[in-house]
Amino acid sequence: MALEDAAVLGKCLRDILDIEVAFATFQKLRQARVKTVIQQARRNGNRKIPHPVMGWMRDLTLPFFLKLAARAATQTYTYKVSWDRKVGMQLTEKLLP
Repeated sequence: MALEDAAVLGKCLRDILDIEVAFATFQKLRQARVKTVIQQARRNGNRKIPHPVMGWMRDLTLPFFLKLAARAATQTYTYKVSWDRKVGMQLTEKLLP
């Protein structure tokens, strides 16, 4: 996330001369992505096992669910910031219905 933020912020600062507008644009561009990652982290944190029998069941089924999670995480770990694309175009596309 930090590297993604740095790349997007760099693009905003490169493409938008007004610093305040650049930071406001950065926030608008990153808000949905950050919200998605936070929600996933909360779901992961809520999966703690309090009972030994439940821990045994978790360990038994873990290989299956790890493969499933790897497929589901593709979107998270294949995200790319298009450096050549101007921020104004990106923001317009996000704000259009």
